[in-house]
Amino acid sequence: MPKRDFAVQLLKISAISLCALETQMRLIWESVFGFQLKT
Repeated sequence: MPKRDFAVQLLKISAISLCALETQMRLIWESVFGFQLKT
């Protein structure tokens, strides 16, 4: 696999992970503090 393709895959995975992490943190925050974060 060419290095460039590998980098693109890595970026996609990172982006997906970040989105999932943000959602998870938001849910934790809401459950702990009892209010929704303003987006």
